[in-house]
Formats: sequence, C-alpha cells, structure tokens
Amino acid sequence: MAEVNKPNITIGIPTYLRPNLLNRALKSLNTQTYKNFIILVSINGHEEEVAEYKKIESTVNYNLNIEFHFQNKNIGSLNNFFYLLKKSQTKYFMWLADDDYIDNDYLKICYDFISNNSKYVLVSGVAKYYKSGELILIFHDFKVKRVEKKRLNYLFYDLRSPNKLLYALKW
Repeated sequence: MAEVNKPNITIGIPTYLRPNLLNRALKSLNTQTYKNFIILVSINGHEEEVAEYKKIESTVNYNLNIEFHFQNKNIGSLNNFFYLLKKSQTKYFMWLADDDYIDNDYLKICYDFISNNSKYVLVSGVAKYYKSGELILIFHDFKVKRVEKKRLNYLFYDLRSPNKLLYALKW
C-alpha cells in the first residue's frame, strides 16, 4: 500500500504567456476528489514574461501540492513538456495544458482504472472542446500511430495532435 503523504501522480503543466488560463487549470485541480498528487508547473520565458506567474505563485491559496519552476529563458514548447516529465518522481504522470481543465473526478477514475488493470499503460479521457462556453467538439476515438520505449517511459503519438505528442506515462 502506498504511503498516504507520498503522491502517486505527477501532473505537469507547461505554460507560456497565459497566467490567466493557468489559474483556471489550477482551480480544476483544486476540486479533484482524488488528492494524492503533486503539480509541477514549468513557466517558459524570460524574467519580464513571468511576472504574472510569480504573482500566482505567491498568492495561490488552493489546497494543492504544487511546485513552480521558472525557466531562465524560453526553452521551447517541447522542451518545457519534457522538463516536467524528467522532474516527475511518481509512478504515474500526466500532462495538463495550461488552457485545460478537468472534471472533479477525472483523476480518481483514471487512477482507479490504471492501478487495477496492470496490462494498461495509458489512461485517457474524452476530450471536449468549448468555445465561449458552448461545446463544439468531442473526440471519442484515439488512434495510436507509434509507441516508443525510451528509458522506461512510454510515449504515445496521435495523428490529430499538431506536435504529434499526446501523452507520456512513466512506467
């Protein structure tokens, strides 16, 4: 059985020039029914670009286990994603984009499934896209183009994703 205080899941949030959206993502994590996780936020950009993020870091009053990592320069989107994956020290890892938010039972459902089904290495929800508060698109199907095994990490690629990288799960 896992230690109560040791997180089972790392949620990596890469962000660049969107502090208002980061706040919304953090609010959705604050309402999770499953609480045994840590959040790593990597802020990409130069010192003058991260001032608003520093305000969030100093005023965040959510009941969250959260670490802010400020990059000294713009390291690029993909490097920001992989920085978070490398920092993860938990059994499970997920990315959450700074403009995403999740249902309050999302982590519980995913964790319960993956921890009780050892043949699976990936859990994903249904992606719903909203514009001005109106649901405009739902992705139900998920097609894996390629799976690579690198240093005990499984990387999953999706043909629809602009940068082809969908999720990584630390195994």
